[in-house]
Amino acid sequence: AEWNQVAVGAPEATAVLDPNTALKTKLQGITPEQRVLRGLMEDQGVAGFLYPDIVGVRAYFVGDEAVWDGVKQKVGRTRSTGAKIVSGIANLLIRGEEDFEDLDPEGSVAALSLVVKVQNSIGAHLFTGRGGIELLEGADFEGGVYIGEKEPEDYEIVEVPNEVLFQKRSRLQRAVRIALEPLLRGG
Repeated sequence: AEWNQVAVGAPEATAVLDPNTALKTKLQGITPEQRVLRGLMEDQGVAGFLYPDIVGVRAYFVGDEAVWDGVKQKVGRTRSTGAKIVSGIANLLIRGEEDFEDLDPEGSVAALSLVVKVQNSIGAHLFTGRGGIELLEGADFEGGVYIGEKEPEDYEIVEVPNEVLFQKRSRLQRAVRIALEPLLRGG
C-alpha cells in the first residue's frame, strides 16, 4: 500500500452510543466507523488502514544494555573497567585465581514498544510491525570491587521517573522507523 492510500484509524468499534437513549446502536447493520472506512475505500481509493498502539513489553539485558524490538538502551552502569581490573588483581593475589573475566549480570526490565497493524479494506490483517520506544525500568547495579567466587553483579530494578519518559523525540522517531521499515521495503 502506498502512503497516500493508507488511513490511520482507531481500534475497531462495534457500535455507537446514542446520547439520547444511552443505548448502543448500529446503523443499517454496520457501525459508524465501518461506514467511514467504507466511504474512504470507495471515495478515496484507500487500500488499507493503519492502527498504531503503544504496548508494554519485557526488555532483556546482559551487562548494562537491554535489547528489544529492534533497539538497545542502557539499563544502568555496571562495574567500571577499573573495578573489574582491581577485582581481578585482588582475586589473583588473595585467592590465586588467574581468570580476570567478570560475569555479566542478566535480567529483564519493563519497556514500551510501538506496534503498528495494517488491515485491508475488508479487515484482513496485512502487516504488523514493532519498534522499541524506551525503558520504563532500569537497573541499579552494585558496582565496586569484589573478592570471592565469580558471580554476576547484583542489581535492583528501579522505575524510570514519569517526567523523563517520552522526552527524546529521536526515540519516538526511531520506533516509528523500525516498526514501518518492513512495510516500506515491501515485505
